[in-house]
Amino acid sequence: MHTLRPLPSLLSFPSKSPLLRRISSVPSSPHYTICGAGAVGLSLCLSLLTKTSTPPSNITLIDPDLTYARNSACLSAGGVRTAFTVPENVAAGLEGLKYYRDGGWVKDVNEAGERHGMGRGDTDVNGDTLQFQEGGYMFLSSTDEGMDSLKHTSKIRQSLGLPPSTIFSDPSSLSSAYPYLNVSDLKGGAVTEGDGWFDPYSFITSTMKLVKNLGVNVITGQVVQAKLEPEGTLTSVKVDPSEAGKTSFDVKGDYFVNAAGAGGGLLMEAIERCASTSGVTALPSNSVPYPVKARKRSVFHIRSRGFPEVDVERIPLTVNTDGVWFRGVGKVEAGKDVEVICGCTPEVDPDLEYREDLLEPRWGEWEGRIWESLYNRVEAFGNAKVLNSWGGFYEYNTSDQNGIIGFHPKHRNLLILNGFSGHGLQQAPSVGKAGMELLTEGKFKEGSIDWSRFDLERFEEGRLVFEEGIV
Repeated sequence: MHTLRPLPSLLSFPSKSPLLRRISSVPSSPHYTICGAGAVGLSLCLSLLTKTSTPPSNITLIDPDLTYARNSACLSAGGVRTAFTVPENVAAGLEGLKYYRDGGWVKDVNEAGERHGMGRGDTDVNGDTLQFQEGGYMFLSSTDEGMDSLKHTSKIRQSLGLPPSTIFSDPSSLSSAYPYLNVSDLKGGAVTEGDGWFDPYSFITSTMKLVKNLGVNVITGQVVQAKLEPEGTLTSVKVDPSEAGKTSFDVKGDYFVNAAGAGGGLLMEAIERCASTSGVTALPSNSVPYPVKARKRSVFHIRSRGFPEVDVERIPLTVNTDGVWFRGVGKVEAGKDVEVICGCTPEVDPDLEYREDLLEPRWGEWEGRIWESLYNRVEAFGNAKVLNSWGGFYEYNTSDQNGIIGFHPKHRNLLILNGFSGHGLQQAPSVGKAGMELLTEGKFKEGSIDWSRFDLERFEEGRLVFEEGIV
């Protein structure tokens, strides 16, 4: 069981921190090369455009797939929640809700447009663009220990100024609120109201359209090499263009950012491989390999007939006791067909190559695990039909399933924003702001989330930060 961290310590920046490691001499108007144009990379770009004097021409975004066919966020369930056991994750979830649900993103987009030559309101986004659905998250438990963990999560939410979770301490109260559930094996559950989901594709593509129109340099390609100074500072990265027939080229920068999502491990391998062959000296050893790997998650969109009368506008994103999850698609109307999307954490979860041909869903998960779990929990799902399915990559931190936020100890101008293990989309607004603060100030600003214990060194020093609320 985690010990609660009081809010003041969470939002204060320590006077001595390993994060204060950026290069000491940089131009007055540095160039930022961001490797990865997904949710985190775009959020960092938007933070630089709205909260600093950085001109768009001083930002370069590099990504191998700007069609977003295999983008992790676009292939996800689009969830944003505050139901976590690590206080920083709860606070980041709250910032995500304010950003996606309460208009923060629309405000930033309009501000960026106005600052850099577009008129306010000329950005083609509004409060309906993201289609946020405030359906809530529900976690079910069949053990007393599980109920204790749900109550603990509620206390963390309260310590950060959020309302407590709605705790159902017995099966009968849970059944009264959600009559479609089979509760015979449950001790209870918890619902975090206000959490929900939205359309990540609209967020990604609308933000990319904006930054390109403003003059941010956008490159479609894969970073395959890096050039480094003897002390470890990066001077450029080599990009293989995604378009056939084009030759590789170098992209320079004053700061480089690993926001490459599921490709973050490949990026670090390329940098370290070049460091070992380019005469880099006097660097600390890395006894622990970079822990972020690409893994696959499958999502199934199903329709069920004969759903009983229910008294909920939407089916919450429900996490079953075995890790299978489902959430409603659209509103629930009694007596009519119900559609949900669903998935699970695989029991066998191997690391994968980051290749598009591996994006087929794992049908064995549906046939051998998900369908049975859904039917046992909601009897009406027994006649479910699969309407659609897809697979997507997942940037999985194999050590403690939490993100890495901070400068690299060997490469002082390399900022890492990677490894969020399925939480990158919902934490992107907070992480983007944190990255902006580190790049421009060298520290987190007063009043911001203190991410200092999420640095890369924690793996070698044994300071792992475990999150129990992994879905």
